[in-house]
Amino acid sequence: MLLRTLARSSLQPTRTLQRSFSAAVAADKKQFVVIVHDHKDPDAFQRRLAVRPTHLVAAKQLKRDGVIHLGGAILTDHTESGKMCGSVLIINADSAEQVAKVIETDPYFQDRVWDKYTIFPFRQANIGP
Repeated sequence: MLLRTLARSSLQPTRTLQRSFSAAVAADKKQFVVIVHDHKDPDAFQRRLAVRPTHLVAAKQLKRDGVIHLGGAILTDHTESGKMCGSVLIINADSAEQVAKVIETDPYFQDRVWDKYTIFPFRQANIGP
């Protein structure tokens, strides 16, 4: 655990904050954040809608298997006319290569909904329920 002392100003007392990380991920797995952008051609959004049921079946299985920690759509905006235009996932895996395999075997990737993706190493903070 990392302990860090912070002082807000010279007039306020110093307080100590404890920083810890979640143990929710199996000790032998690493976490990764994946940002995925959809294709931008005129039919991309309709392809997303058509493939979505198959994608969700696969994603739910990966969630049950402990591979996907969470996932969801990136939106163009929060209005009623906002559309899905990409995805964000937190994936538990041994390596970035394993994460790439998860992404590239997903129905969204196979059926040209997802275009490019970026994988970032990640560690979830333990901030409570």
